[in-house]
Amino acid sequence: MAQVAHSLKGAVGYFGAQTVHTLAHRLETMGHQAELEGASSVLQRLEQELERLSAFAAETNWAE
Repeated sequence: MAQVAHSLKGAVGYFGAQTVHTLAHRLETMGHQAELEGASSVLQRLEQELERLSAFAAETNWAE
């Protein structure tokens, strides 16, 4: 979990998606500390924020 969250954190850093970055960092830290209580709620929020980021990119034709 920590490695995947770390990779995601790095990838979204280029987009300036601070909330996604913060949530990914939280999951990364939880993974390193083997503290998984609450991870599912953080993951759910992260998924919602990634959907928002994806919708923004689609609306603005940012990918083109």
